[in-house]
Amino acid sequence: MKSIATLLVHTAVLLCCTHAVAQDAQRGLVRLGYDSSTGKYGTDLRATTQTTRLAGSWYVGDWTFDASLPYLRRDVESVVGARGTRFGPRAALIVASGRVPPGSRTTRTITEGIGDVTTSASRYFYGADAESLVWEAGVSVKWNTGDADRNLGSGARDVTFLGGAFKRTGRLNLGSSITYTLVGETSGTPVKDVWGLSFDASYRLGEAWRVGSSFAWEQAAVAGTQAPRSLSVFVARDLSASMRLQFSAMRGGSTSSPNWGGGASLTLRF
Repeated sequence: MKSIATLLVHTAVLLCCTHAVAQDAQRGLVRLGYDSSTGKYGTDLRATTQTTRLAGSWYVGDWTFDASLPYLRRDVESVVGARGTRFGPRAALIVASGRVPPGSRTTRTITEGIGDVTTSASRYFYGADAESLVWEAGVSVKWNTGDADRNLGSGARDVTFLGGAFKRTGRLNLGSSITYTLVGETSGTPVKDVWGLSFDASYRLGEAWRVGSSFAWEQAAVAGTQAPRSLSVFVARDLSASMRLQFSAMRGGSTSSPNWGGGASLTLRF
C-alpha cells in the first residue's frame, strides 16, 4: 500500500515546482481531486485503487502547511486455493510463480473508507527575484488512520523528510527533490527506511494553460521487491485568477508500481 500511496502523491503534486513561486498574496488553497490506479504487480492478479482526496494548504510567511484526507475504494483480486487459503497480489506464492496456481479460483474483494491522512510543513528560502533559485525543506507525516485489516491503510505511521530546489525561467519551471522516509513497521512485514528522488518540469502555454511532467523513484521498503518508480504528465488550465482545473496521467515502471493511473483535480486559491 505504501508504494501506491507514494506514487499517487507524486502524481497529485505535479505542480510542486511552481508552488513555491506562486504564492504571491494568497493565504492558501483547497483542492478536491479524484484519481485511479491499477496494476498487477508482476502477477496475474489485478488491484485497483480509486481515491477521492480533499487537500488544503495554508501559507504563513515563508512556511506552507498541508493536509490531505483520502477516501479510498479498493478492488483487489485474490486466489482461493484448494483448501480455501486466500492469496492476494502480494502473496509470496503468487509473486514467486507469477501465475495463478492450477486448480484454484480467483475472487474479488471490494473495500472502501477513509485512508491514511497526510500532514506536512515546509519552509521556503527565496532569492532576490522571481527567477532566483528557491530552496525547500520540509517534513511530512502519514498517519495510520486507514483500516489496515480492510486494506485501506499501511497500518503504520511514516515520517518523510524532504529537501528540494525549484527555479522559474520565463515560462519554464524546473524542480527536483530528495526524500528520506522512516517507514513504520507492521506486524509480519520487515521494512527498511528508504530514499526517494523526483524531477519536475512544467511549461506555461499562454496565460491560462500549463503542461508538465514528473519522474519519481523510491527505494524498495520490502526486501526482494523492485524499487517503485513512475512517470507522470499533466495539463492544467486556469479557469479564473483563483481556480485551476488539472488532468494527469501516470505510468508505472516496476512491479512495485501501478501499471497506470490518472486523475483530475480542481483547486481553489484564496
